[in-house]
Amino acid sequence: MGQNDPIERDKHMKLYHFTKIENLFGIAALGLKPHVPECGHMTFGKPVVWLTTQETMTPKQADLDHIARVAGSENAKRFAEHGSMILWDGSVVTRLEVTISTPNKKLVHYHKWLGTTPAGRDLLGIFPPSAKKHWFLYFGTIRPARIDLPVTPEVMLPGIEANIASAIEEADVERMVSLTALRDQVKALPPDQQLNLVVSG
Repeated sequence: MGQNDPIERDKHMKLYHFTKIENLFGIAALGLKPHVPECGHMTFGKPVVWLTTQETMTPKQADLDHIARVAGSENAKRFAEHGSMILWDGSVVTRLEVTISTPNKKLVHYHKWLGTTPAGRDLLGIFPPSAKKHWFLYFGTIRPARIDLPVTPEVMLPGIEANIASAIEEADVERMVSLTALRDQVKALPPDQQLNLVVSG
């Protein structure tokens, strides 16, 4: 790696991950697990944890201008809308701060990773300037201890409710009962009380 490579320079690297608020319950319990992003072509179907050094999802004007040039104004508009902390379906997005020990073979700079394959090199010119500097991939699970997340009833309840809804949809009675009991216990606590999530299995 070069002298100015951010992964080599820092022994601990602070990065950010943006996610829907209902995901926080699972993240607090199990960490950030790799998954194939909605735009699966961006990682060629490989499961990853997306990370960035950018503190906000709001795109820079240079990013929007670039996308308008290479992909048209409608795609630039969609990219701008994706940068909102409230998504098209009404989901609220929150920012998590993650600390990664470096050097770390599981952490790679996105643009450098793309440049390792012919197919990836074809994509290099499409992504906005911020991607070249700020985007990272993590090929592994990031443990909860590495994530700055306030584990409080206020933060956890949306995720518990989402998991209950999923259990009802899947007709998983045992999971639904246990999650409902957990929800009732959490609701009875002060909204800012720190919780200790214990995961079995």
